[in-house]
Amino acid sequence: MLVSTDGDADRPLIADERGEFLRGDIVGILCVHYLETSHIATLVSSNTAVEKSALFNSVARTKIGSPYVIEATSNLKDKHPGEVIAGYEANGGFLIGSEARVNDRPLMALPTRDAILFMLALLGLSKEANKPVLQLTTSLPKRYTASDRLKDIPTDLCQQLIASLIDNPVATIKLLLPNAKHILTIDQTDGLRVKFDTGDIVHLRPSGNAPELRCYTESSDKNKAHDLSINCLMNTYEWFLKTKIESAFRS
Repeated sequence: MLVSTDGDADRPLIADERGEFLRGDIVGILCVHYLETSHIATLVSSNTAVEKSALFNSVARTKIGSPYVIEATSNLKDKHPGEVIAGYEANGGFLIGSEARVNDRPLMALPTRDAILFMLALLGLSKEANKPVLQLTTSLPKRYTASDRLKDIPTDLCQQLIASLIDNPVATIKLLLPNAKHILTIDQTDGLRVKFDTGDIVHLRPSGNAPELRCYTESSDKNKAHDLSINCLMNTYEWFLKTKIESAFRS
């Protein structure tokens, strides 16, 4: 396993034995499983393999940002005293909301984002299971995520796009996934997250710290998740151009 961190060591960079880099929301599932966690807090954009794995008693979904995950783990601790609580982000940030035990030794709560525990827990799980890291990840439900963004898009225009889709399923399907027939669920926890009858998920969200639109996608096929992200951003960019032109004509 190859490991590194970002500059302030609160987010890891981890690759398996093939040199393939692992997303934080996949490593997160493995790490909380290693710590025998009962209740999880994670971002609304994290991979849904955490629910599909059926390894945990509950999964709380939050807005994007570590303060929301920290708050959610604190709430879970209050609701479930004496049980192991942990949280993670798709970027690899990891925190423990309660005391855990590893090899019958106490591991104190660490309610702030950390990268090193991610690495140690993954190595510990690999050793105990006597499996390389690749086999650990392939044991999870086959769900793949991708993300990208459109830069220099004003926040109010991003919000206008999302507002135009919330109550218009026909326009949502046409813009985000034309080959879908129905929308199964819509989640407005942070932006607009849509699950289609194909099993694919598209999540649009204005950035909280820059004039840009973020797009997160999920599918049962890795290439499809990537292509879906690109196609959605192309379609939304066309929508932005059309909206700007129409606005200019009205002016």
